[in-house]
Amino acid sequence: MNISKPLINEQIFYTDSFLWGFLNNINNKQLKNICISSYKKRMSKIETEGRNEDIIIPETKEIKSIISQFKKIISKKFNKDVKVCEFWSQVHEHNESTVLHNHLNIDSLKDSADLACVYYVSVPKKSGKLVLEHYPHRFKAEHWVFPPEVGKYIIFSSGIDHKVSKNNSHDHRVSISINFKFCKNNNL
Repeated sequence: MNISKPLINEQIFYTDSFLWGFLNNINNKQLKNICISSYKKRMSKIETEGRNEDIIIPETKEIKSIISQFKKIISKKFNKDVKVCEFWSQVHEHNESTVLHNHLNIDSLKDSADLACVYYVSVPKKSGKLVLEHYPHRFKAEHWVFPPEVGKYIIFSSGIDHKVSKNNSHDHRVSISINFKFCKNNNL
């Protein structure tokens, strides 16, 4: 599916910013089926852990294409190479949401991802929005709501706290998340 919308847009969020746009030539129907069929393959079996929401999916042609397109966008913006830390899917059924979190590894900050990327595979109406939090100071949180669309992506710092509001639709909301780390030795 070709989408004739801008490839990269940038939004300044106080001192934080993020990139967003649309990826091309992704078979979202096939990707949705793979994610839904993997629904029970969780990254953690412990229900109280956040990784219990994350779904292990295979590295298909579609995932490779998403990764490749993200790498090009990141390289163009930051003039740096990146490597994939990990990728997974989120499938929200009716009334499911994702709690506030970030993608830092507090046990090893030097090994943490630098960038968090989300690609939207299936977004029924009223199925939840991405909410980014910003803290102008430590006693005040402000929110920026990112409206998802099929084929749309967002790239932001792995340390930005974010959550996904409740899926009020009766269809699956499906997204792909990929964490990237900047390479120390750039070949650019």
